[in-house]
Amino acid sequence: GDALSLIVTGTAKAADLITLDGKTAEDITVTAVTAITGTYAELYKVYQTNALNFKDLGTQNVTITDKVTVDQINVIKELATAKVTAAVSGSAADLAKLSTVGTDAITLTVSGTTAAATDLNILNGKTSVPVNAVSVTTITSDATNVADVLAAYVANTAGTITGLGNETVTITDAAATVANVAAINTATSGLVDVAEVDVTAATFSLTDLGLLTGITGLTTIDAATSTNVSTLTLNLADLLAANDGASFNIAVKLGAEDTLNLLSTDNWVYVQSTFDNGTYTNGTHILTVTGTTDTDGVVIGA
Repeated sequence: GDALSLIVTGTAKAADLITLDGKTAEDITVTAVTAITGTYAELYKVYQTNALNFKDLGTQNVTITDKVTVDQINVIKELATAKVTAAVSGSAADLAKLSTVGTDAITLTVSGTTAAATDLNILNGKTSVPVNAVSVTTITSDATNVADVLAAYVANTAGTITGLGNETVTITDAAATVANVAAINTATSGLVDVAEVDVTAATFSLTDLGLLTGITGLTTIDAATSTNVSTLTLNLADLLAANDGASFNIAVKLGAEDTLNLLSTDNWVYVQSTFDNGTYTNGTHILTVTGTTDTDGVVIGA
């Protein structure tokens, strides 16, 4: 071919760079090129197949113009060290495999109805563009960190994640604090399915969890793991509301000096009462509350 010394400046299309590469036997200088735009196939040809034919390639911002996969974006991100702009959709778990960072402009659309809170937060750090999570109807918590759920809703309020606010949230964390559960209950109009809450404050009642019609599945209240001395007051009508109006058993774990007080209201009466157990009925439902401690700290009163 001809030995033309070509210097490209400004912005460039990958297709044009490929054309220029076919017109000269010399390497093409792209030092002054600030951005390169093209399809994945075109960009791959410039950055990988014919990369040795260009001088100072790799520092330019790159825009991928066609529909691409997570793996394809990762390939371009590895080849081009500057900002990558692209769009991709997929499950939150698949999108979380992106190797991009917060300065890249990746338009992320979460598909599917279920997403782990940890994955949503990972996505929040993969792009400078708000993450579209409008299709998500169920959020699950990490097995060890319910704070991830709250962080996703904080991001939604900040606008870096969009579309959240009406999901069912399933919390599997056994260390879900009252404060975190209450904040999540406020953040979503959907149900918060939580089996256990941990009491760390000096006092606790179920209304501390927020709107009780938004809580379901509660089977354990744990005050024993906290170093604070707590007084727990449980209203039987509130217990019923927090469990979808169905008969159920609930366990209350208490520390050595914690106190449990049960308020029997709305025509609830004792079926039986022992030191650590109270069973009550309102004629339709039966509730059994069990308080456990190694000392005489449990007080069940009506």
